[in-house]
Amino acid sequence: MELNPQSLSGAIAEILILLFIAASTGWLCARAIINKQLYKINLEITQKKAELAHYKITHNEHTFEPTIAKVSKTVYPDHIKTIAEPDNFLLIEGIGPKTVELLNKEGILTFEQLAGTSAIMLSGILKKAGPRFQIQDPTYWPQQASFAKDGQWEQLKEYQTYLTAGKSN
Repeated sequence: MELNPQSLSGAIAEILILLFIAASTGWLCARAIINKQLYKINLEITQKKAELAHYKITHNEHTFEPTIAKVSKTVYPDHIKTIAEPDNFLLIEGIGPKTVELLNKEGILTFEQLAGTSAIMLSGILKKAGPRFQIQDPTYWPQQASFAKDGQWEQLKEYQTYLTAGKSN
């Protein structure tokens, strides 16, 4: 059996052409998918920037500086020291004991502070704390805290009937 050099080179050329077409098609598809994902990410970033700008304008603040509102007078033998008594955030639908600890570590100790903290900031705190906390949705925590700080317990309970695990039904 003899090989025809012309047909061998023709076959190699056909294979190379097909490989080039397949590689080009794959590259174009991947580029289209990546561009679509980048567009979605940029859109979300733009929306978050707009929310942050709106928050800064409506709350007239640029950074969150926690304050301690409730202070109890606890005297220790060597020196006088006051400690804050944190509010019971467990009354807020969607907040559990570990989240209370996290918020307290971040300096959010009172209903007033929680009510004055945006859902975006709370999401940032949860995100920074790790995946265990990232599944929580703090969107409705400030509103609930607002009812609690004003002692509007009936309104808080009524509002919570529309929430499940801190999320709107």
